[in-house]
Amino acid sequence: MFVEAELKELIDHPLIDSPLMVLKEKQGRRYLSIKIGLIEANTIANEMEGISAPRPMPHDLICQLINSLDADLKGVYIKENKDSVYFAAIELEKNKQLIRIDSRPSDAITIAIKYRKPIFINESLLKITQ
Repeated sequence: MFVEAELKELIDHPLIDSPLMVLKEKQGRRYLSIKIGLIEANTIANEMEGISAPRPMPHDLICQLINSLDADLKGVYIKENKDSVYFAAIELEKNKQLIRIDSRPSDAITIAIKYRKPIFINESLLKITQ
């Protein structure tokens, strides 16, 4: 079962080797922290602040492809964790047919922010806030 979540914060702490993306369920206290790369964290932060790169970034290209195909982004899903690697999917709708495309969580979140669409997390991945 998936629950809706929101990006709560990006943490870049000197004692952590990679930035953390912290997602929190909308209706509850559970959360999920995922290590992401510095470039991915900067991309998400820029998107949150409405800062555009001088040239299209890969997520801009993906959004242009979605738009040019007349598809509709329904949401993004953080699906599972295998061997400390998280897997996500971008869900599109075209001609009343749902299409799920595998994605890295950071890319999926960036696209969800860009489109202002929901983020869903597999309930089994969530932890309780202390």
